[in-house]
Amino acid sequence: MTWHNFEYFIFLFGCLIFPLLLTLFHPNLNLKKNLKQAIIAIFITCIPFWIWDIFAVIFGHWSFNPSFITGVYLVNLPIEEVLFFVVIPFCCLTIWAEIKAFTTWSDFWNRFTLKN
Repeated sequence: MTWHNFEYFIFLFGCLIFPLLLTLFHPNLNLKKNLKQAIIAIFITCIPFWIWDIFAVIFGHWSFNPSFITGVYLVNLPIEEVLFFVVIPFCCLTIWAEIKAFTTWSDFWNRFTLKN
């Protein structure tokens, strides 16, 4: 296995790192206060896309290049694809929470650095 087999994971990590850090460490984001609702929303979003993806692979509409995935599968989807539908909705919810929490960039940075 080479580093190329981890490219999809690297992509997911790149998408996840900034929203995850904001969610964990920013004092004014409401997403961490509503974590149960966020998890429910993410999985409600995931289920139809997982089903769609499974059937698309079964019927040959698309496939995954084995050179860029680890080879770990859940049903007939690479684990990276399964995680994609968890990571991207999480990022979207985090962005939404950021937009709702702050009106301007200066407000954002002032609150993030606790310069109120």
